[in-house]
Amino acid sequence: MSDLGRMNYFLGMEVNQTEKGIFLCQSSFTMKILDKFSMKNCKPTSTPMAVGVKLSRQGSGEPICETMYKSLIGSLLYLTATRPDIMFAVSVLSRYMNCCNDQHFRAAKRVLRYIKGTIGHGVLFKRAKNMKLIGYVDSDWAGSSDDMRSTSGYAFSLGSERCEWPGISCNTAGSIIQINLSYAFLIEVGDRFGKLNFSSFPNLVLLDLSHRQLGGKIPHQIGNLSALKHLDLSNFGLSGELPPSLGNLTQLEYLDISYNYNINGSIPPHLGNLVNLVSLNLSWTSLSGNIPPFLGLLTNLRHLLLDRNQFDDGNNTIPQNLWNLRGLETLSLGHCGIVGPIPSALGQLLNLKSLILWGNKINGSIPPEVGFLSNLTYFDVYDNRLVGSIPFSLYQLTNLEILHLGNNQLEGSIPQNIEKLMNIKFLSITNNSFTGHIPLALCRLTKLEYIYLDENQISGSIPSCLGKLFNLRTLDLDSNLLEGLSPEEIGNVANLTSLSLSQNKLSGSIPSCIGNLSNLYTLELDSNLLIGSIPEEIGKLFHLSNLNLSFNQLSGSVPILSATKLRIIDAGNNCNKISPDPFEGNSRLSPYMCTSPVTNKANSSTIPYHIKIFLPIAIFSTFSILGYFLF
Repeated sequence: MSDLGRMNYFLGMEVNQTEKGIFLCQSSFTMKILDKFSMKNCKPTSTPMAVGVKLSRQGSGEPICETMYKSLIGSLLYLTATRPDIMFAVSVLSRYMNCCNDQHFRAAKRVLRYIKGTIGHGVLFKRAKNMKLIGYVDSDWAGSSDDMRSTSGYAFSLGSERCEWPGISCNTAGSIIQINLSYAFLIEVGDRFGKLNFSSFPNLVLLDLSHRQLGGKIPHQIGNLSALKHLDLSNFGLSGELPPSLGNLTQLEYLDISYNYNINGSIPPHLGNLVNLVSLNLSWTSLSGNIPPFLGLLTNLRHLLLDRNQFDDGNNTIPQNLWNLRGLETLSLGHCGIVGPIPSALGQLLNLKSLILWGNKINGSIPPEVGFLSNLTYFDVYDNRLVGSIPFSLYQLTNLEILHLGNNQLEGSIPQNIEKLMNIKFLSITNNSFTGHIPLALCRLTKLEYIYLDENQISGSIPSCLGKLFNLRTLDLDSNLLEGLSPEEIGNVANLTSLSLSQNKLSGSIPSCIGNLSNLYTLELDSNLLIGSIPEEIGKLFHLSNLNLSFNQLSGSVPILSATKLRIIDAGNNCNKISPDPFEGNSRLSPYMCTSPVTNKANSSTIPYHIKIFLPIAIFSTFSILGYFLF
C-alpha cells in the first residue's frame, strides 16, 4: 500500500492545503462549463441574478431544448459544492427543468457570466481559534409566482467550517463524517473512482456514491476508512475484483456493491472479518466461484443478497452454516447455480421475512419446516426442479404476501386451507402439474392482487365468487382444463388490468359485463368453445392494448373500439369475416375471423371463401376474352 500524500484533487474539487487553512475551488470545472456552453469569451457580470427578477412556469418565452437546459443546470448544481454564492440562483432555475423557455435560459447564462468573472472563487476553511457554532436561516416569504410558496435556506458553521452541505456532514470537531453523493445530490462527475484519496477522512462513517458512473476499480486504499459503517457503491459502473482491503473495515455495518455488472472474481475471504455487518448486498454482479461458508460466521447479518451472479453452475449448494444466522431477515440467492434440496435446517431462521431462491436447480420437495417461518412475507422458488405437493405447513404462514412456486414440477390440488393465507397479495403456481378444482377458499383471500394458475391441469368451472376479489389486478387461468361459462361476476373486479382465460374449454357467450372492466389492458379468451357475437361493451375498454378472441366459434363483427392503445387484436379462426373492417392499414392488427363454410349440394364439399369470391371473376374474364377473339 502506497501513501499518496496530501489530497489535492477530489471529485473535480481542487484542494490547496496551507498553514492558513484549506482552500477548495472548482476553477478547472468552471472553465469546462463555460467552454461547453460557448461562454468562454463572454462579458462578466457582478451578480448571478438580476435584482427583482421573477421567473414563472407560465412565462411567455419561446420553448428551448430541455436537454441542453438540464445539462447546464446539472453542471451548475455540482459547482455549488464550493460556490454557495450561486446556490440561490441555481436552485430557482432548477424549478423550470420541465418547462424551460428562453427567459429561463437567459437567466442561466447570467450565472455563467458571473462565474466567468469569479473563476478563482471557492471556500476557505481557516484554522479556527474560537469553535463557535453559528447558524443562518432565511426565507423569501411566498416568493414563487407560480404557487406562492416560500424558498427557505439554512447554513451552520463551526469555527470557520461550513459543516452542513447537501450530502456532506461533519461532527462537533469539524471532521467530515458523512459523504452522500448519490444520484439525489450529484449530477455530473467526470473523474474515475480509482483516483480518489481516502486518507483525509479518518472519521468518515458514511460513504454513499451510488447511482454514479465513475467507473474503474475499487481502490485498495478504501480499507483506510477504519471508522466506516456505511458503504454504498451500487449502480456505480465498477469493474475488477473486490479488494481484500475491504476486510479492514471492521466497523462496517452496511455494504452494497450491487448492480456493478463488471465486478468479477470470487468473494474474498477477508470479508469474514466484517463481524459487525448487518446488510451485505453483492447481487447483480459477475462474481464467480462458490458461495463462501464464512458468511455463516457473520452472526449479526440481517440481510444477505447474492442474486444474479456467475457462481459455479451446478456445483453450488446452500452453505449449511448459513442456518447459524438466526437473526437473518432476508436471504436472496436467486440465480446462483444452486443444486440439491432445500435444507430442513431452514426452519431455524425464525426471523426470516424474505426467502428468494428463484432460477436455480434446486430439487426435492419443499420441506415442511418452512411452516416454522412465521414471519415470512416473501417466498420465491420460481424456476427450479421441485417436486411433490405443497406441504400443509406452508399454509400456516399467515404473514405471507408473495408466494411464487411457478416453473417447477409440483403436483396435487390446491387445498381449502389456502384460506389461512389472509395477507397474500401475489399467488403463482404457473407451469406445474396441479389438478383438481379452483377452491372456493381462494375467494376469501380478499387482499389478492395477482393470481397465476396458468399451465396446469386444473379442471371444473371458474368460481363466480372470484368477483369478490376487488383488489385483483391480474387473473391468469390459461392452459388448463376449465369448462363451463365465464362468470358474470368477473365484471365486478374494477381494478382488473389483465384477464387471461385462453386454451381451456369454456363455452357459452362472452359476458357483456367485461365491458365494466375499464382498466383492462389485456383480454385473452382464445382457444375455447365460445359462441355468439362479441359484446358491444368491449368497445368501451379505452385502455385495452391486447385483445385475443381467436380459435372460438364466434360470429358477427368486432365492435368499433375506443381503445387508443390497442396494439394486438386477433379474432382469427372464428366464423365470419369482420365487417366493417376497423383495422384497415394496420398490419399489426388481425382483421379477419375464419371464413364461413358453404356446402355444395352436388358433392357436399366445402367451398373455400377465396374460391367463392375469385372463381366467378375468373369465369367471367375467360368468357370475355373468348368472345373478343370469336366475334
